[in-house]
Amino acid sequence: MRLRVTQLFVLCLILAVLGGCHRVRYNAVLDPLVSSGILDEQEEAIKLRFTEIDSTAPVADMELKILSRHKPRSLFTDEQGYLELPVDPVYREENPYLKHMAGRKVTLQFGTTMSFNPKSDGSSEFEHIDLTDKEVRGIDRVKVIFDKPNEAFAHRAFEKMKRHFRAVTEVTSMPPMPWGVVVVPEKKKGMAYVVNQRPDLPYTWSYDLDEIDSGKFDWTNTHEWTESTIGRHLPLHKLDREGRNRIFVDGLADYAAFRVAPIRPSYARLLEKMIEEGVVTVDLTQRFRSMRLKGDDLEENWLQRLMDEQAFPAGYPLSFVFWHDLITAHGEDLPKRFLLELRDREDRDFDACIAVLESLTGETGLADRLRRADVQHAIDVIEKIKSTQPPSLLAR
Repeated sequence: MRLRVTQLFVLCLILAVLGGCHRVRYNAVLDPLVSSGILDEQEEAIKLRFTEIDSTAPVADMELKILSRHKPRSLFTDEQGYLELPVDPVYREENPYLKHMAGRKVTLQFGTTMSFNPKSDGSSEFEHIDLTDKEVRGIDRVKVIFDKPNEAFAHRAFEKMKRHFRAVTEVTSMPPMPWGVVVVPEKKKGMAYVVNQRPDLPYTWSYDLDEIDSGKFDWTNTHEWTESTIGRHLPLHKLDREGRNRIFVDGLADYAAFRVAPIRPSYARLLEKMIEEGVVTVDLTQRFRSMRLKGDDLEENWLQRLMDEQAFPAGYPLSFVFWHDLITAHGEDLPKRFLLELRDREDRDFDACIAVLESLTGETGLADRLRRADVQHAIDVIEKIKSTQPPSLLAR
């Protein structure tokens, strides 16, 4: 089976939210990963990561029981929340329950990042990128991983990552999280590239040689680094039950990218297509939300459901324009003030985010603005940005 992917974006997969002492079937976790090609059934194990439900803090020393009649076993997470779940024919045949013993709700993640380059029908097949036996360049928190023939590209990537690091810091006032980039020669059409994470670099993303030398690397890497940094220090994605905080996080991540890269060429095209289809306004609070499955929702098609529910590419330019308008009117330090104010609050859901923004800006009706995001206005803003961005950015 090939996985349908309806967008060209980088994804870190969150599998499910599991309640205290929750059980889930072994094959419910593995089947979609195997059938899609993300997981090779010949592998000995898959790496899973458990984090707190309301933060990205790892759940260390947590017991996961495999309730098998034939091979009962207990696994324990390490200090980073990782454990390796065996890919075992006995378990595949028996399909035992997995039961975590955290005593509270936790988030279960599949320890990988994926970069998609889908075919025109949205489908992708998967290729795994092995990080062993590669060269490494960088410092403790920032590394580039590469094969020796690609050393020049790795050097350029590392120099660019210094700018990305500054953009993350300037927009968020938060220490950027540890970050890795693996350089690959070429990404082929119709392929999705899977990187299993190293313990010292919980997020490592793949880029090919053409991407390294283009604005796409600057935009995508800065976006993902900003989003993940906010998630580590202030996990807004997790703090609104309906997932509406995605608007604020992805919008800010795009704004950080905008500081170092040309606006994505696809953004205007996505919005113009909506106008052609008669779409004048969009309710971002409904169309552009984070999705997490509950343990009971893990079923045969959960992976495709995650992809489909997350897929609304136009949400990115619309969220970016929302932030661009506010920052233009109220100052470059607005994101810092917004995040700092939220850090000191107990309530940090969508309504709290709106309340903070309205307090900081003196504006009203911001929630309504997001419920009726103006597509033509977003096109106008993006076209103006394209006409005024410095040639040094546009040439990348």
